Amino acid sequence: VRNAEKARAMFGSDVDV
Repeated sequence: VRNAEKARAMFGSDVDV
């Protein structure tokens, strides 16, 4: 699981980190 997956869950945005 990439960090982007967690970021999307928290920020609710399609963040690709």
